[in-house]
Amino acid sequence: MKTNKLSLKLYIYTGALTRILYILASLIILIPICVVLIANITLSSLFSSISISTAFILILMGKVLSILKSKFENKNISIDISVLIGILTAFILFIFD
Repeated sequence: MKTNKLSLKLYIYTGALTRILYILASLIILIPICVVLIANITLSSLFSSISISTAFILILMGKVLSILKSKFENKNISIDISVLIGILTAFILFIFD
């Protein structure tokens, strides 16, 4: 497979962007947990729902980018797609609960 400069740049940026999205999702979850544990306060359910939903969306976006990266490398994407379907199912169940 012949690659050009643009596809190589997209490949590199996809890997970096995926890591950034996963780190942001984990920070969105961990920072409120630390605040609650340190300050001994409670957060509203609306804030909790919004932060968890945002983390789910960031993880889904990162997984889609990793699928695109795997497809570019001609790797098997069935595991990534099954993980994406599982996360999407959990997100839908979280929203409608």
